[in-house]
Amino acid sequence: QLTDGTSIGTTFFKTVPESINTLLLPAVFGANAEVINSISAGNPGLWPLMVFFMALVSVTIMYMLLGVLVDVIGAVASTEKQKIEITYIVGQLREELEKMHIVPEDMALNQMDFQKLVLEPGIVRVMHEAGVNVDVLAEMLDLVWEDAAKSTQKITFTELVNMVLGMRGSNPATVKDCKEQIRVTNSLIKRCFMELYDELDEKVQQIRTEIQNSLDNDLDFEGDFSWDGEHTPKDGDETEAVDEEEPDDQDPDVPETLRESVVRSVGQ
Repeated sequence: QLTDGTSIGTTFFKTVPESINTLLLPAVFGANAEVINSISAGNPGLWPLMVFFMALVSVTIMYMLLGVLVDVIGAVASTEKQKIEITYIVGQLREELEKMHIVPEDMALNQMDFQKLVLEPGIVRVMHEAGVNVDVLAEMLDLVWEDAAKSTQKITFTELVNMVLGMRGSNPATVKDCKEQIRVTNSLIKRCFMELYDELDEKVQQIRTEIQNSLDNDLDFEGDFSWDGEHTPKDGDETEAVDEEEPDDQDPDVPETLRESVVRSVGQ
């Protein structure tokens, strides 16, 4: 009614549908309104189809941009949260070290001092708050030391912080972690086999020594007394030389005849 009888009303608001089309399309679709008007001018039946298509495209692009925006915000928030956590962990570790009269900037610990430091109650509390499994860390101190001090055989404050951050249970697993797990497993298996080998070797040496001592005692007994009891050597009697050579202490092999005589003596 405001534009009735004017050129604007004649051009844009001639009828109610044209008025709706004039107000809706440029506001919602912007520059695409001209495309919709051009297509629907020749065939008005295409107007709903074009409006639906343009609305679908606009909503799709809007949600795509919204998803990208949400991902960016999430990444920024995660980075900032991680920075805050690292700052807190570093501050707590620095505070605990200062309580122990250790200057973090000048810290250079050997393996023994590192193991004592990790087991301190204050350091254990900080690592537990950071999400580190302290029990697993205590069992793997030797492997952790090997990884942290590969070159200088000393661990600094920066390496200590990196060790604590790397041992957190919330860290995602990577290919490097899988390779490290395989290396640690192989090292543990090798160490177990070496310990088992040393223990078995010690037991075998002990058994060989006991067998050798037993054989030496039986040979001494055989030289002093005869097996059939017919002759008992006295003082001054000459004893016949034994043809068989006495077994060497270093050689565990014993002649078969001597072994049979020892078995018979034990049986008697």
